[in-house]
Amino acid sequence: MRHHRGARRLITYCSIVLALVLGGTTLTACDVGGSSMASNPRERIAFVYSTRANQPALDVWKPSPLDGEILDAVGTNGVVTFHSTDGEPTTVGQLSLKVRTSNPQVTKQDRVALAKSIREHLASSVAESPEADVLAGIADAADEVRGSDHPTIIVIDNGLPTVGSASFPQTGLLSTDADVAASVSAMASARMLPDLTGVTLRWYGMGETASLQGRLDEAAQSRLEGIWQTVVESAGGTLDIVPRGMATTNAPADLPDVTPVDPSPTSLGGLTVSLPESVLPFVADAATFLDPAAAQTTVASVAGQIAASRLTRTVVTGCTAMAGTPEGRQTLSTDRAQAVADLLVANGVPAASVTVQGKGAQCPGRVNDVDETGTLIEAAARANRVVIIEAS
Repeated sequence: MRHHRGARRLITYCSIVLALVLGGTTLTACDVGGSSMASNPRERIAFVYSTRANQPALDVWKPSPLDGEILDAVGTNGVVTFHSTDGEPTTVGQLSLKVRTSNPQVTKQDRVALAKSIREHLASSVAESPEADVLAGIADAADEVRGSDHPTIIVIDNGLPTVGSASFPQTGLLSTDADVAASVSAMASARMLPDLTGVTLRWYGMGETASLQGRLDEAAQSRLEGIWQTVVESAGGTLDIVPRGMATTNAPADLPDVTPVDPSPTSLGGLTVSLPESVLPFVADAATFLDPAAAQTTVASVAGQIAASRLTRTVVTGCTAMAGTPEGRQTLSTDRAQAVADLLVANGVPAASVTVQGKGAQCPGRVNDVDETGTLIEAAARANRVVIIEAS
């Protein structure tokens, strides 16, 4: 659902802003009353954001709806973590929000400094890898907040992933003919969604685009919000989408590339599950599962979803990176698709309903994985090593 946040402790906000203005960027304090501290490590908040291509860059120093989130975080005296959303998301920072409590002025100065530090962490979170894996960034954040008193994740992203298990180019989830409920249910069954039980996500900037990514029309925006609502709720969480625009600035020109997402109808339709290397790894340059037991569990869950949805046609497509020869890529991708198809059949999908195809490095939704010299970009190559299951 869309979330309209009310006024937030206006007096506190104004006093902090005034302190920042009057004090500039240098904040000092004389703690004459001792070193007593207020700290609550049971409160954990995570911010998920990267300055990356194809979406507006966040201007953390201008007033915006995000100000209230920063004030809320500082007020918990807990721990805040920061997570990227590029093609290989990581935890990019952690900050303790403890403050001195010897006197009100010292406490206020500490909170002003912490608010400034949160902004600095957000400003310094810049994409290092090509493409965008928003779901993996959320999963990384969930690992940090899960089990805390009020687990909260603040997502600042347009919500258009291009790699990973929720890759829109590979799964066609944003297209008008996608069966979002069936596809997300299959992802959940295959344990491809993070555990968001009890976690609240507040999402800023969903659908906001820039650069090569075309603007979403009203229908595509509505589908996008519905996709993430389904994903978060299927993972056990609660999603609030904040509709107000963020304060933005021009993004750096040298950011890693992100493939534009086309929201128009595709030929995928029905149930589509993308199994990237991170979910279904193979032995290098072979069609042998790296972890056969895990592969059996993952593919069996998809087979169960196909049966439950009463779908009668299944296409398994193997995809590779650009490494090797065209012939070698074709053979490897076909063999990997066949390995997955064999598991589907072993788990109840009728063999006559399954078609296998290998497309090498020519799969739908592939990202560029070689540089201008022809050298393989490993981070992008990992995103292209995938098996896609489509059932209709």
